Amino acid sequence: MSAGIPVNVLVPRLAVAEVGAAYPGRADSTVTWVATADEDPLPTDVPGALVLGTGLTSPDQVRQAWRRWSQQGASALVVRASALIGEAQLEPAGPTWLLTIGERMSWVRLATLVTADLDAAGPRTDGADDTVEWDDPDLYEIANYLSSVLVGPVTIEDMASRILAFSSDHDRADEPRKRSILERQVSHAHNKVLADGGVFTRLFAGPDPIYVEPPIDGARPRAAVRIAAGDEMLGSIWVVVDQPPSPLQRRVLVESAAVVALALTRSRLVEDARSSVQHRLVSRLLEGGSEAVAASRDLGTGARPAYVLAVRRDGRQPEPELDPRFRSLVRLLTTYLQSIHRGAVVAPVGNTVYAVLPARTSGGTLGASETGADRVGEHMRRSEQLAENVLNRLGYADLLVGIGDPVDDVAQLPRSRRQADAATRALLAGRHGSRRVASWREVQVDSLLLELAQAMLDRHEPIAAPLDTLLDGSPDNGDRALSTLRAYLDHFGDASAAARSLFVHPNTFRYRLRTLTRRHGLDLSDPDQRFAVLLQLRLLELLRRPTDRTGEESTIDRVVANAPDAVM
Repeated sequence: MSAGIPVNVLVPRLAVAEVGAAYPGRADSTVTWVATADEDPLPTDVPGALVLGTGLTSPDQVRQAWRRWSQQGASALVVRASALIGEAQLEPAGPTWLLTIGERMSWVRLATLVTADLDAAGPRTDGADDTVEWDDPDLYEIANYLSSVLVGPVTIEDMASRILAFSSDHDRADEPRKRSILERQVSHAHNKVLADGGVFTRLFAGPDPIYVEPPIDGARPRAAVRIAAGDEMLGSIWVVVDQPPSPLQRRVLVESAAVVALALTRSRLVEDARSSVQHRLVSRLLEGGSEAVAASRDLGTGARPAYVLAVRRDGRQPEPELDPRFRSLVRLLTTYLQSIHRGAVVAPVGNTVYAVLPARTSGGTLGASETGADRVGEHMRRSEQLAENVLNRLGYADLLVGIGDPVDDVAQLPRSRRQADAATRALLAGRHGSRRVASWREVQVDSLLLELAQAMLDRHEPIAAPLDTLLDGSPDNGDRALSTLRAYLDHFGDASAAARSLFVHPNTFRYRLRTLTRRHGLDLSDPDQRFAVLLQLRLLELLRRPTDRTGEESTIDRVVANAPDAVM
């Protein structure tokens, strides 16, 4: 749980997102999490809710909702400004702030922005053992100080051009800067223009500020300085200006960059400590049993029905701890999921990022014991839609998402995790084309076949009867005999259709089939032997597949490369 941000501090930060205070509430109110309108009533043990008043379209609805959320202890209620049109005065409903949001800002974007600010505020430091206090200057204070000295809007950015803080005077900024603040990210297209012009090379070449006139429509000149700790680059400070900075302003920029570098370094230590604790707790959660119940209490997720999403990148990737894109994926996935699911927890384990999410349908929470096809089907549709939204929001083209079944309580989460892992393995095997999301229920058969093939490799077991004689170096060994069998079985014994699939004459096909079945003692009229042959053909396909769908060497193929020849 975040330490929180006072409402009177949060509102100015969100001014660029068209958030304003219609009616101030209690001066010391603090926001610690974002709630949606369907979380009614609010949990009594989690204070500091900022409630998104979706669906409130009239002053009467706002008045009733404001009173209800105030009675439940919410810190703030956000409504569309249009919902208050025609209302001269609303009677204050209690200590809860009433905030308004403009029509152009989406609820999801607002939730994401607030959650990102809460994450930046750090965890609660009210005596918990797993947190580290950070008393460095607030980056927003530094941005506002620089803005006053340099007389221009300021942003503080990391090396990925994500905006960490900005000054409160961005009503004076140009349109590209305003869009960047709304997205909390500088446009990739704009960054490419700057990179092609050598701006970043100049910026990070030395400690002195630079002056830039970006060739971007609507953009005013900038002054920028790098943020560095020794030889490590941490980010940069950018100021919208109308002329090159004076010597005094240049000195202030350099000194401020040093202060921000110290703050970011210490912030990283805090974040590493916090992430380490959370990742250990999520790992315990995914292991199940009594440890998971204790971990769920520490994480604040509760022992409620939940399911697991497994997210991993396709193909061969660098080691996670050495891959900045993987760390960025963990951070972005956490921010997005927690903005739409209170209590969602995310952590990397190896090369996979796991998310534990509440299992819900339109009828409320869903437990694994609820076997009704309609409710389970609805849960799977909602979870797959969520996974598709994750892929679209994060912008990674190489992500795969596996979805496990819901379980009644967190002690049973290992089952959902195994299923989510199995779904991603099935996607990686490449039998599902360009699909990037799958639930375990959709790929169960492929998953079981992959497990069986892997078990054979792990135990160094060869293919046995009935196909073993086809693989022992006999004249019939090879693709022709195997493809003949596969075509016959795939076409349900229709020799003419099977022959067409192989581009051979039906008589030729019948001759091949008759010869190989007689020579190897195969009786394809026996249903058990037909099943055994088809199963072994599928296993051979998996064992011999050279690459996954991206052209990377598959997991099974890497094992095959080091396995005894007898396996094949």
